[in-house]
Amino acid sequence: MITRITQVVLLHVTCHQLHAQQYITAAGIRLASNPGLSLQQHLWGRYTAEAMMQQGILNRQTRFTFLLEQHHKLLYKGLDLYLGAGPHIGWYKPISILKSSNSTKTMGGLSLVGGAELAVQRWLVSVDYKPSLSAGAGLHIFQSEAAISARYILVPSKKKSKALFPFSKKYSNRL
Repeated sequence: MITRITQVVLLHVTCHQLHAQQYITAAGIRLASNPGLSLQQHLWGRYTAEAMMQQGILNRQTRFTFLLEQHHKLLYKGLDLYLGAGPHIGWYKPISILKSSNSTKTMGGLSLVGGAELAVQRWLVSVDYKPSLSAGAGLHIFQSEAAISARYILVPSKKKSKALFPFSKKYSNRL
């Protein structure tokens, strides 16, 4: 019981010390079975667009994924859950046992993503799961991966100052 209370208190203190910033543009790396690069752009409200370029090490595959994501605040400012979907296109070299083939095949399909994102100063750290369905991918029609991404906020959003009372600016001219 005491360890549970200690964990809750530490989580509360830690989260209050994080100074999360919202962002307009962030870029970084994605560590997964197919590592790559990630670029995230805030669009409006709770929506972001994310572009990923991934290069397979073992499966000889290159993939570009474009996702529209919707973020939902969780507990504290800077901690979000997100869900998204979008198309992907890629190229791969099939492994042939009988002959050596240098032919490159094209594949495309739909990717989904779900994860959690934590903003700490000018850094975004996220953990996600990304399943995908591909046409033209040979035996690999369904693929999925879990990943950890670390992105640096290139363009932070401007902080809006809020009035103490929502009507104070509206009626301040009349005083």
